[in-house]
Amino acid sequence: MKSQSLRKVLEGTYRSSIFNEIKKQPEQYFEETLVIYLEGGSKGEWRAGNILCQFLKKNDNRVSPHLDLLIEKLQSNDKSVIRETLRILFKFSFTDEQEGRLFNYCTNIWLNIDIPPGARFYALKHLSLIAKKYPELKNEVLLLLDENYIEPLSPGVKQSVKKIIRELRA
Repeated sequence: MKSQSLRKVLEGTYRSSIFNEIKKQPEQYFEETLVIYLEGGSKGEWRAGNILCQFLKKNDNRVSPHLDLLIEKLQSNDKSVIRETLRILFKFSFTDEQEGRLFNYCTNIWLNIDIPPGARFYALKHLSLIAKKYPELKNEVLLLLDENYIEPLSPGVKQSVKKIIRELRA
């Protein structure tokens, strides 16, 4: 990557060798990767999110100031960005207000069967985690688990959803 900018690399063909180079020196690329992801609008945006997700620590203070922006990224039209953002958000704790917005966005993502199953599943996992923290929301989440929303999922994701249902009912 000596002569290419990280942005151009992320917008091009994604090669594991590039990821391995970044993996060897994540701190060298972290800030630039974060900027690319937060700015958005780039073909490499979701790839930047994927890289960030690999190297973030729990409640990483380099990203914590941007949580509101990350939560807003869940309204993206790019389904890959939604998926990577949901993955990133698993690593953080939220204020009540942020959790409320996260709950609403995840509900919308779950109910949208045009969004790929992986992203929908991550949204459901967030809903489940929030419902475990606020047990009064368990029934609301269970109501969202109508067969019409589960049927389009792959067999593996369906099994994981059934596990979440059992946990919420426990």
